[in-house]
Amino acid sequence: MLWRREKRIYPSLVRCATTLNPMRQSLKQVTKKQLALSGTVLLTGLVFMEASLMWGGWPAAVKLATETLVITVMLLVLCVFLMVSQIRNLRLAVIKLNSQLNKEAEVQAHNLSNMSDLQSYTRSLIESNIDAMVVLDLHGVIIDLNKQAELSLGYAREELIGSQLKKYGVDADNTLLIIARILDEGKVNNVEMDIYARNGSQIPFSCNAAILYANPEKATGVIISMRDITNHKKIEQLLEENNLELQNAMAIAERANLAKSTFLSNMSHELRTPLNAILGFAQLMDTDEALPKATVKLSIEQILHGGWYLLDLINEILDLASIESGKVHLLSEKVSVAEVMSDCHNLIAQQAEKKFVQLVFPPAESANVFVRADQTRLKQVLINLLSNAIKYNRVGGEVRILCQQKAHGVLRISVQDNGVGMTPLQLTHMFEPFNRLGREGSAEDGTGIGLVVTRQLIQIMNGTMGVESAVGVGSTFWIELPGSDSVIPAAQSVAEPDRQEQPLMFKKTVEKKMLYIEDNVVNQTLIEQLMFMRSDIKLLVAGTGQLGLELARSAVPDLILLDINLPDIHGFELMKILKIDPLTRNIPVIALSANAMQIDIDKGLSAGCLYYLTKPINVKELMDKLDETLFSTDPAKQAPKGQNYQAI
Repeated sequence: MLWRREKRIYPSLVRCATTLNPMRQSLKQVTKKQLALSGTVLLTGLVFMEASLMWGGWPAAVKLATETLVITVMLLVLCVFLMVSQIRNLRLAVIKLNSQLNKEAEVQAHNLSNMSDLQSYTRSLIESNIDAMVVLDLHGVIIDLNKQAELSLGYAREELIGSQLKKYGVDADNTLLIIARILDEGKVNNVEMDIYARNGSQIPFSCNAAILYANPEKATGVIISMRDITNHKKIEQLLEENNLELQNAMAIAERANLAKSTFLSNMSHELRTPLNAILGFAQLMDTDEALPKATVKLSIEQILHGGWYLLDLINEILDLASIESGKVHLLSEKVSVAEVMSDCHNLIAQQAEKKFVQLVFPPAESANVFVRADQTRLKQVLINLLSNAIKYNRVGGEVRILCQQKAHGVLRISVQDNGVGMTPLQLTHMFEPFNRLGREGSAEDGTGIGLVVTRQLIQIMNGTMGVESAVGVGSTFWIELPGSDSVIPAAQSVAEPDRQEQPLMFKKTVEKKMLYIEDNVVNQTLIEQLMFMRSDIKLLVAGTGQLGLELARSAVPDLILLDINLPDIHGFELMKILKIDPLTRNIPVIALSANAMQIDIDKGLSAGCLYYLTKPINVKELMDKLDETLFSTDPAKQAPKGQNYQAI
């Protein structure tokens, strides 16, 4: 019966339960334990109610209504119980969820704080960087930069943000290529980029760049670190210039070394050629066999010729060495061109006569001018040019000298010849030392140094030198020197080149004493042999400066012939002592030294030497100076008494 009633009651319970729609979700959340407890309570109530109805004898309709009411009330109580329980559980869940949310909020707040600190830290790193840092988006637009970038480029942050980086690139295309390369390769190192600063200057930067990622798969932009390498570039340029200078210096040194080797080779040839003649003919004369007088005379001529050639070579080499070492000292004085021309004519005329070459000097009016130069060196230059014009001319040729006024007061002196002339190739090697331009096998003597010395002397005198030549026509060598406004007297014109001084008159009735102070025995012997031919001169010889000083005080000679390089006292020091001593101060002194540089000659004359003669000895010149000093009846040619002597 209970089962049948239950079957009748159950659909009603179901309908009642289904009417409680708001409770559906709560019922779904009821646990098995709660359902079991609720079912037990419900069945227990039903059992008690069924028992009471059976024992009470109630009508069936009353029983059914009562059962339905009881069941409904019980269900309602059960639902209330379940709802209260669920609300309690829900409250606990809400409390738990709230606690969890609070914890998550705390974690998130902590994370946000850490992120803010990290951003500040990252920003401080960027701002403290000594390099300019720029952030670009994927289209090359500047979206961020540090303070150093503002300082380097001279723009404010607001001006740069939002602008294209290529706008500031010296080479916009290259800037775009660099950005494309960064995006393609992921990062680049030490890429150079030139950027225009606000002031218009170009700043070279060395760039290191990398891509910025929002996540491992998504690129958001590019960050570029740009280091100003202006100073580095300057150092590189300076190093390149220094390297270039070093290379040039090395090239010059190599050329100098090659020139030195060539110089030594040419020197060996130039020295051996005359020495071969000197030693060969000397050995010929040294043989025991009696030689014909003509052979002896020829031998002597060849020895003398070789010796004088060697002397000229040595003088030219000394000139060249002095000029290249910067030790040559020239005067800048007002020099009469007419006077120099006259002296050159007298010195070169004999050489021209031997070659049957006619000399044509300028008319007096064109030579009546002055130039600023060193007179001795100008004469040396012109003698060299005239000598070459005669040597390399044809027999019966002509050498013409011209004077022309140029602009700015410059005077040009030209030496023209109508000889064989020179090719353009020969002209390019004209001023190379020892280069005789293919004339080495000719009968004319020459060293190939004269023109080199000549040009350098002209340059030192603030002048210029040039040459024009044509094969079969001849050559013209010209020099230009700064002129002077003064005009020389007509009496000094070159129109009278053949004027001659009156011969000196000598009185040799009284024997004169000459003291020769020289430490070299060979030189002593040479002077002794020369004095054997002079019975009017008594020779005294001293091998040291101290002995010479004693002889000068005791013998009081009429003349002292003095070597400068003495072993105990330098010649100039000895001169000072002689000039201080009352016994020797009036004795004229002629220096005879192998120190042949012009500076040595000037020092000797300044020290009080009457003349300064150089070795090897020119015998005729020496004898002339001895006669002028000891026997001249011309007061102007005699050694002055009681004062310092000057060169004549």
